[in-house]
This record gives sequence, C-alpha cells and structure tokens, in this order.
Amino acid sequence: MRKIFAAILCLSLIASCGGGGDTIPIGGGNQGGDGPLIVGDTDQSGVNYRSSSESRDFTETTVVGDSTFYEVAINLDEAGGNDLTFTLVKWTDFQVVTVKGTSDMTIPFSGSDIEIIELEYFIPGATFLLTGASINTTTTANYTTAVEALAGYTYQGEISILTEQSLWNDKVYVPFRSLLYEGWIGVNIETDANNEITGIGINTIAYRGL
Repeated sequence: MRKIFAAILCLSLIASCGGGGDTIPIGGGNQGGDGPLIVGDTDQSGVNYRSSSESRDFTETTVVGDSTFYEVAINLDEAGGNDLTFTLVKWTDFQVVTVKGTSDMTIPFSGSDIEIIELEYFIPGATFLLTGASINTTTTANYTTAVEALAGYTYQGEISILTEQSLWNDKVYVPFRSLLYEGWIGVNIETDANNEITGIGINTIAYRGL
C-alpha cells in the first residue's frame, strides 16, 4: 500500500494539470485600492468576490490495489481551467486528503514535512490561514508549484491531531497566486456520520489583479 500511494502521488503531480471547470457565480466587489489581502474580509476595495456555500462531492478517478482515488477541482479566477485540486485516497480504515495548485496557480507550503502515521510517508504541509490573517510576503515567499501538500487525514475514523481542526469543524483559507491574480478561498472538509470524507465545502473566493 505504501509503494502504491507514493507512486500514485508522483503520477498525480504530472497528471492533474487543469481542464475546464465549473465556476461559482460572481458575488461582487469594488474597484481600485491596494494593501494586503485579508482572508475572510469580503469588503476590500479592488477585490472581486465570488460568494458561495457550495458543496463539491469527490469524484472517483481510479482504483489501484486497495487504494481508491477521488478528486475535486476548483476554478479560482474565472480565467478558464481548474486551478486547485483536492485529492482523496481511501483505504479500509484510512483516508488522506492532499491539495495542490494546477496550471499556473500556486499555493504556499509550510516548509515542514508531516508524517502520515502507518503509511510511513512524508508530505509537505500546506499553509492554511484563519479569518483575519493577512496574505503578505511571508506567505508569498512560500508559494510553490507542482507540489502536493497535506490537507488532512483520518485513521480508523479518528481525525489526526496533526490536522488543522478548523478544516474539519469550520473553514480555513487557502491563499493562491498566479501571474495575473492573487487571492484566497475558504474551504472545509465535509464528512458523513461515520466520519467518511465526502466532499469539499467551498465558501467565498476572493481575488484581485496583480
């Protein structure tokens, strides 16, 4: 299982470049203005907002041995193509969710590896922000492309203590950046009564031109 997981992660880095994707309806925004982007703030000048409380279910993509793979792809800037991909891998008693930017969209990483218990596998940790945090040079310096990062996981139904709890219980914000845009998206992991991961909750997407 460990070798299969590692191999598929490597393949996914190559194979998940974006195609066409759904968009969330325009919510509104103001023109002009600058300064740091504040996550969760939906009234900043010069920022376009796409408001939503949409739930996107994971879609099964492939089965390899005892590993089943699912994906949710999200268009962030309405420029065409999918920009952010969440990948879910399920086994009998283990679930892992990773996230990465696609196309020319990049997202920041923490710079530290997180070990997935039982799999003996290390994945870079993603940088998630909470309401009120500023997207500044600290996160900008960590924007990385073509790297899969850990969003969270469960083992035998229990959420790992290494997982950002707000990703499960409320929402976190994923900052993003391309050659044309920078912004943030509010997301959360959705589960059923048995703590089986079912989808990604998509909240507001905010972006502005660079």
